[in-house]
Amino acid sequence: MTINEAILALGVVAVVGSFLEIYYEKELEDSSADFIGFLQKADFKVIEWIFLALEIITAGVFIVVALGLYLCRNKSIGGIAVILGLAGVCFASIMKMCFTHPRPVYAYKSLRPIECANDFGFPSGHSFSSGAVMFFLGYHWLKSPSEKLNKMLIIVISLLIVGIDRTYLGVHFYFQVVQGFVYSGLLVAIVLNHRVNKVIKRSLKNIQALIYFHGFWIVFFIIATLLYNFRDAEMNIEWQMIYKNKCNKDLTYENAIYKQYNECTVAFSILGFATGYFYSLNIPLPGISAHSIRISIGLSSVIGVVFIILDGLAKYLLSSTFYIVITSIFKYAVALFISYFVPRVLERTILGNNDLAAKVKLESIELNNK
Repeated sequence: MTINEAILALGVVAVVGSFLEIYYEKELEDSSADFIGFLQKADFKVIEWIFLALEIITAGVFIVVALGLYLCRNKSIGGIAVILGLAGVCFASIMKMCFTHPRPVYAYKSLRPIECANDFGFPSGHSFSSGAVMFFLGYHWLKSPSEKLNKMLIIVISLLIVGIDRTYLGVHFYFQVVQGFVYSGLLVAIVLNHRVNKVIKRSLKNIQALIYFHGFWIVFFIIATLLYNFRDAEMNIEWQMIYKNKCNKDLTYENAIYKQYNECTVAFSILGFATGYFYSLNIPLPGISAHSIRISIGLSSVIGVVFIILDGLAKYLLSSTFYIVITSIFKYAVALFISYFVPRVLERTILGNNDLAAKVKLESIELNNK
């Protein structure tokens, strides 16, 4: 199957799935609730802890892998994979604002509240983001003819873990997860189209194209802002009662849509990362080694922890409107630091100024400019 054929096939599936979600929502939810109830029969604390841990791990591990590739091995493939993972979060969040469909935990009394998510459920942001990274990296990984079966198994098992985790915890109906993967597959297929791929690579290497790239995501955020301010809906009273009984907290439309709007600020992470990508084009890559991985993980973790602390303080001290502005700036800055300053540190600490470093630098620049 060619890329264009994949775009057509996935586009049809995405449209049909969206149609079914709109017109047969209740029927799909009922069948999915039965499936979740079956999974939750495994009522052991250890299993719950495992799936809660998997939720945290799968929320970022795919982007972390892509980031490691960007910092150490292949700037183009790793960088686009990171952007796709972040874009998956953005697109899933804005679609949740449009659909405002429930999560299983507060739509059905029979399901255990292993996690009390208080926002909307369609489509799954986990599956959209992780699928975007895995499908893109998997496409390039499978280009090599060796061990294709093992590679396919790793990809499929990874995505199954994400899907089962989301359904077992009762935070997504199975079709919300499936559609997340479908949308992510469509996004990746579009990006892999020759013309689109060429435009994206040019956007990351040309200042004028980079400005247009910024314009696209700023327009995206403006649309999200308009949806947040003018989208008029109400939270189902029965959902609120179920949620209150299960989680001992209030479930409100205002809190739910604000959470999705806040997640749309990840668009500024994309812009910060793309800017850092552009200005780091001539920085050599150190290659994958224990030393380069330690430095990459260490620096990125420090930057991430600082962001979490500052973001938490801003959320506590500022009003919701000012917080959105500040967290957008923070996300831009964090992504810029990771995509530009971490490569600079890797260059100076690992490569140095010897002849071997000069050779690696030349080869790396030639690879990045292809």
